[in-house]
Amino acid sequence: MHWRTSSPSTVSEDCARPAGAGPPRRGSPVSQPTFQWWSRGGGLKTLLRDNYPIGADRLILLAAFALASALAGLFGAINLGTALTFGQIAFAVSAVAVIVRRA
Repeated sequence: MHWRTSSPSTVSEDCARPAGAGPPRRGSPVSQPTFQWWSRGGGLKTLLRDNYPIGADRLILLAAFALASALAGLFGAINLGTALTFGQIAFAVSAVAVIVRRA
């Protein structure tokens, strides 16, 4: 005796791909982001709000850490650990600013 362990497929033939359609395309032009901020108007503010590159955010975070650590050392931090602590504080503050700006 044969026992059925699962229900039959519920996919209808209407959902099947047409014959000769080929494999689905990846990276179609519809899914690509557009960087035409000048066509919408708004200038630099629109560019920064819509298409600000993530690499620039990383650069801001790294620069904040390095600059604060260097300034702390320059202004007389007792040792390197103290200077790096000020760098971490500046990194955290700039990370919050970048996250708030992105939201």
